[in-house]
Amino acid sequence: MDNKSIRTSTALIIAVLLFAAFSPAFSAAPEEKEWTFMVFMAADNNLEAATAYDINELEKFGSTEQVNFVAQIDRNGSYSNNSELKWSGARRFYVTKDNEPDKMTSQMIEDLGDVDMADPIALTDFVGWVKENYPARRYALILWNHGTGWKEIQPGAAEGDVGDIGLPAGMQAAINSISYNISYDDTSKTSMNIPTLGETLAKVKSTLGQPIDLLGFDACLMQMVEVAWTAAPHALYQVGSPDLEPERGWPYDLIAGALTKKPEMDARELADVIVNAYNKSYVGGSQGNTAVVLSAIDSSKSEAFKTALNDFCNAARRNIREIDKYENARNAALKYSYGDYVDLGHFLELLIAEKVSAETRSAAAKLLKTIR
Repeated sequence: MDNKSIRTSTALIIAVLLFAAFSPAFSAAPEEKEWTFMVFMAADNNLEAATAYDINELEKFGSTEQVNFVAQIDRNGSYSNNSELKWSGARRFYVTKDNEPDKMTSQMIEDLGDVDMADPIALTDFVGWVKENYPARRYALILWNHGTGWKEIQPGAAEGDVGDIGLPAGMQAAINSISYNISYDDTSKTSMNIPTLGETLAKVKSTLGQPIDLLGFDACLMQMVEVAWTAAPHALYQVGSPDLEPERGWPYDLIAGALTKKPEMDARELADVIVNAYNKSYVGGSQGNTAVVLSAIDSSKSEAFKTALNDFCNAARRNIREIDKYENARNAALKYSYGDYVDLGHFLELLIAEKVSAETRSAAAKLLKTIR
């Protein structure tokens, strides 16, 4: 073989090797697992110290052959002097098991720098990155932050402006200083309101190519009709609290333990696991002894709820002369932090007991049935 032929053959071999090295056909696609559990931790605020605590809980079990645990953590860096974490900005982590309960050892995958976690792009980019690198049959998305549901309270608001329900002065003042719906970011001084949340979840659903199997709110006051209706088209199940959550939030160790033990569980079972673990952990459990409430919503029931709610409102309007009884029930009903965050189920029970008209009572009973 002459030198020209040798050079041609060598060049051809090199070209083939280069093609093999860089062609997508030769790149192993990430293995699809049963679950990917995503935690979007918007902690550029006074909750940042809790990020290490919750990641350490996940690290008790960590990712397995069937379950991915991933997190995007945004921190402020100025609130938690006693935390093992000193950095600020946003970072992404793949959570792995360790035996160090007080030290976060999971690998940082990306350092994003400063990120406005209230910007819809921050959430959709995170989910897109997860979908590409950690695909799964089912996805859980946990929004971790402060929360006030549909209210957007401005700093310095007077107590009467938000509905004083007799809390101690210090606690009421703290509540009145809140200025976010969810994903409040101190550095950017922004938050995500509920309509924007709905639009963002629609994009998340599109990115995943399927509804979010479980949408969780590890945040205060997010389990309410307005939020649930907004999220229903985009998530099969929703988990959250209508009340304030303690600072320690969800017991991620109990949740991770159950999910890694039974990765084939569906979204409904995972929702039950989270609710039961949360309530158990605060009744003399790992989180202390505090009165709490957490619940799960089956989004497929939203249309039936809407129909029953409209029927009830129409019946109440037709029987408007009973308004004193409506007011009695509303005033006596359980409330969560704000005077106009009323427990719907308790209100309906009290209204039925007020001996309203047969039409109103029947409509109230049907509506009550859709939320029990």
